[in-house]
Amino acid sequence: MNQESILAAVDALNAYICGRNISDFQIQTLKNDTLCLIGSFDLSYYHDLELVITGVNRLCLCTYFYVDLQNPAPFSVQFPPGGGAVLRFTDESDRKTEEIHFEGRLSVHTKHVAHEKGPSFFMEGPGK
Repeated sequence: MNQESILAAVDALNAYICGRNISDFQIQTLKNDTLCLIGSFDLSYYHDLELVITGVNRLCLCTYFYVDLQNPAPFSVQFPPGGGAVLRFTDESDRKTEEIHFEGRLSVHTKHVAHEKGPSFFMEGPGK
């Protein structure tokens, strides 16, 4: 884990989301110790950002959350004396501080991904 690269990734994340009005986030996957969050202006149709964090050892966050873009740095990172890093943000739905504790890397991937609409269970019904 390189503190400078994590700080740079958090700075890039904040600049990107504030510049593109990306306030909605959700957990896309959590496999072993790797967490992938996706972000968008409207997660119903697409996402523009993937935040991948490796070495995750503790999570305290909702599966879906949104941040206040009036804050120029919605995400922050701290490095506790015992090692590792803690990514923090305020979930605006309940105004609570959420945390992701990790000992690996944090990387920001920007791309536009449209969500495909598949057959709906309610429209098609079971067994149809």
